[in-house]
Formats: sequence, structure tokens, C-alpha cells
Amino acid sequence: MSRTVELSDMVRVYHAFFVGQVGTGATDAVVPVQGKTYVPNAWNGGAIYFLNGTAQGQTGAISTNTTTQINVTHLTSAPSQGDKFILYQPAQVNVTVSSPQNVAQIGGVAVPGNPIGTVGGASPTVAQLIGGTDGTDLRALNVDASGVLTTKTGYAEGQPGSATPANALFIGGTDGTDLRALATDTLGRQVTTATGTLTNRSGTITAGGTAQVLMAVNASRKYLLVQNPSAATESLWINFTTAAVESQPSIELTPGQGFLMEAGFISTEAVSVIAATTGHAFTAKEG
Repeated sequence: MSRTVELSDMVRVYHAFFVGQVGTGATDAVVPVQGKTYVPNAWNGGAIYFLNGTAQGQTGAISTNTTTQINVTHLTSAPSQGDKFILYQPAQVNVTVSSPQNVAQIGGVAVPGNPIGTVGGASPTVAQLIGGTDGTDLRALNVDASGVLTTKTGYAEGQPGSATPANALFIGGTDGTDLRALATDTLGRQVTTATGTLTNRSGTITAGGTAQVLMAVNASRKYLLVQNPSAATESLWINFTTAAVESQPSIELTPGQGFLMEAGFISTEAVSVIAATTGHAFTAKEG
């Protein structure tokens, strides 16, 4: 038994893909196509709707197709040459998985994809490759069956609080030459290593309650240390550029406390110091 399906119904069920014309020799089961070429079996399971001619308003179910003809069922009369039709594809993509490829079937036509791996299965034979921006010196990125990176070529990982890794991260020019180790502490922070000789700036307060210069402006300064000895009985105050006072905004160092700048940011400003008592001793180093 056949029935006529309205175009509005078809739109709700199928996706419209193509408009064509009937060729010569059409029957109610075979529709030759005029001036078009299709992928064989690409329209399997779809539908054909005739817009005019002897089969106007009829809808046929597509069983198979070749490059130049469409095989249909459910037509009550044969279309004529030149009649126009619309091809519809079911609103569905069936995907099946087969090793080692992911194969999508669209209208009965298999569309192979790239090799995939299954969690818990063997590692795929094709690895992810990484390399320079010019595409040279590619290396395989190896993972285990759970997708966890297994090969860390040349470098060791560190955990916060652990010892410094034996193999450092190397950095260099874009051509890969002149590599240098990027030093980090146990928390993974970059460490800038500087060497040199410390200058002793230790001394005493020459006049209690009066600020004095501890260090002059030094654009080459790489290290700064000021300490209030633990034997002190009062606070020591320091400040940068502006003369120190025994209150905010100067920095207070209680007995045993110290102030250190050695990495990240080091002020090159002049440093002044003050304490309440004449003869108050302090320790200071500059590098």
C-alpha cells in the first residue's frame, strides 16, 4: 500500500539535500538522473519527492542508487523525463566503531576516520607528534592505555617540597642552539643565579632617633640584607629613598628579624636606617 506524504511532513522527517531532474527511461522503480552524478549508495534510506509531472506530489523510498540512477519503491506512477524532484536524506548519522578506525556511515556510505585508541586497550600505532614550529625534529608523544604520558624525554619532574630535579628545563633560541638550564627552586619558581662579593654595610646608630644613610643608590645592586641582631632590646627601622622614621611607612625589624632582597625584585634606591638609641648595632650586606 502506498500513500502521499506532504512536503511539509517530509521537511520535518528528512533533511533536504538536492534538487534534480528525471532522465530518459524512468519507471515507477528506477529513476534515471539527468546531468548529475551521485556517490553510489549515498542516498540509501532516503526519499525522493516529485515537484511536477506525472508523479507530482508522490514520495518514493530510496533503496539504493548508482552514479546516474535512483532505485525507489512506493511510487504509483512513473515520472517523465524532465520532471523535477527533491532528494532527502534521513536526519541521522549512524556511527560504528571498528579497530583500528572510527567509521561513520552516512546514507550507507562508510567514511573512515583516523586511527583511535580505546581506554584500557593497547597503545595506538600512530602517535601524537610534537616538534618545532617549522615541523622538523618531530618526536612521538607516548602515552599508556589510560592516556597518561609515559615518556618524558630528558627531563625529570619535581614536586613541591622535594629536592631539585636532576635534569633541568632547557631553554634556548628558536633554532635550538645555545641551550641553557632554567634554574628553579623546590617550588618550581625561577631562580636567577648571581655571583659576586658582598659589601659589609654593618654598623651602629650614630645618633638615636635620627635617620642615617645605610646604603646609597646602587643601580647594580643584586642583593640586600639588613638584620636587627637578636641581642637588641629595641626595634630597628628601615626605609627606601625617604629618610626612615620610627613608625609607618618605614619597615620595622624587631630583635632577631631581618629584611632580605635577593631575587625577583631588588630595590636600587638609597636605604636609610633609624633606632631610638645611639650605638644600636645592626648587620647589613649589599651585593
